Amino acid sequence: MHTGLTCDAAAELERLAALLVDPPAPPAAGGGTRPAPVA
Repeated sequence: MHTGLTCDAAAELERLAALLVDPPAPPAAGGGTRPAPVA
């Protein structure tokens, strides 16, 4: 059971909003998870 207690409610709200509501950040330039094709 989780009681929902925190020492800093404002910081926790920001953290949860960033995790659950905000859209994900765009991928880094040049970064990808797929390897380059072999020629």
